[in-house]
Amino acid sequence: MGSVYPELDNKSDYIQRIIQMEEERFASTLSQGMRLLEKEIASLSSDKLSGDFIFKLYDTYGFFPSI
Repeated sequence: MGSVYPELDNKSDYIQRIIQMEEERFASTLSQGMRLLEKEIASLSSDKLSGDFIFKLYDTYGFFPSI
């Protein structure tokens, strides 16, 4: 890609740092969501999570529907 977008080669260290920071933030967000999920499961009176709660995990915490 460097021949088409030479600025990518010039800023590769910066790009790698940004990607690393984003991965760390996403991992932290997923961890927060997991704690929330565990708390919700512990307080369930049935064996189903509400659709609103599942959407919150997806929309706010980045959980994939397959999880």
